[in-house]
Amino acid sequence: MSRVGQDLAKKSLLEKVLSTAWSAATSPVLIAVSLSAFAIYFYYRVGTANDCLLWVLFCSSPIDEFWHLPPNEMGDTLSGLASAVILVWVIAATFMQSKELREQRQEFSKTNKALDAQRFELTFFEILSTFGEIVNAIDLYDATTKHTTKGRDCFRTFYRRLNGTFREKQKKNHTPEEALKFAYQNFWNSNHSELGHYFRFLYNAFRVLSESPHTKTYHGRLLRSQLSDRELLLIFYNCLSADGAKFLRYAEEFAIFDNLPVLQLLERDHADLVDRKCFGDNPMPYRRGFRAP
Repeated sequence: MSRVGQDLAKKSLLEKVLSTAWSAATSPVLIAVSLSAFAIYFYYRVGTANDCLLWVLFCSSPIDEFWHLPPNEMGDTLSGLASAVILVWVIAATFMQSKELREQRQEFSKTNKALDAQRFELTFFEILSTFGEIVNAIDLYDATTKHTTKGRDCFRTFYRRLNGTFREKQKKNHTPEEALKFAYQNFWNSNHSELGHYFRFLYNAFRVLSESPHTKTYHGRLLRSQLSDRELLLIFYNCLSADGAKFLRYAEEFAIFDNLPVLQLLERDHADLVDRKCFGDNPMPYRRGFRAP
C-alpha cells in the first residue's frame, strides 16, 4: 500500500474510533448513570454539610452522621435522594424513547417510500399491458374486400383516411389552417368509436407518469416506445385538435414526438405548429427554421 493509502486508512480508522467514542459518551444510559452518581455524591458532600458549600472537594463526608439520624429524618433523606435519581432516569428514559420513536418513524417512512415505488412499478407495467390489449382489440372491417384489419395495422388505415380527407379539403380552396381543422374533424367524427378509448387511455397513462413522484425518465421512454410511426402521426394531429389540446402538455413534457417521422406529416410545415420540446432529440431536418444544435 502506498504512503497516501496508508494515511487515508489511518485517517478513516481514527474517524471511526472518534465516532464510536462520541456515540458511547453521548449514550443516554451512560449519561443517566453519570448524573445519578453525581447526584448521590453532591447530596452527601453538600446536601447535609452546612459548612462545605464552598469547599466541596475538601470536606469530610457526613455519611457517618446519616446513620445517627432519627428514622423519620433518615426516610426524608432517602426520599429526597431517590427523587433526584428517579428524575434523572425518567429524563433519560424519555430521551431514549423519543430517539427510538424518531428512528422508527424514519425507518417507517423509508419502508413506505420503497413500497410506494414498488406499487408504482407494478401499476406502470399494468398500464403497458392494458395499452397493448387496447391496441390489439381495435379492428376495422372492409365490407368491399370482406377483410378485417386488426391491432396496430389499423393505424395505417386510419392515417390513410386522414390523409385522403385532408387532400379533399385542400381542393375546396380552404386555407391551410381550415383544411387541416376540417379534415381532422371529419376524420374524428367517422373514427372516434374506434379511437376514443385509445386516446383516452394514452392521455391518462401519461398523466399518471406526470403526477407520480416515482416517475423516472425511463418510464416515459418505455411508454413512448410502444407507439408506432402511424400512431405518432395520429397523436400529433390529435394534439392540434380541440378535443386533444390537453394532450399537448404531455407531448412537451415527455417529448412524445422524439421518433415522429416528420417526412410523413400531411405537410412538412405542420411540424411548426407545436413547440420544439415535443420533438426531443428528433433531428427534424425539414422543419422550417430548424437549426442543428
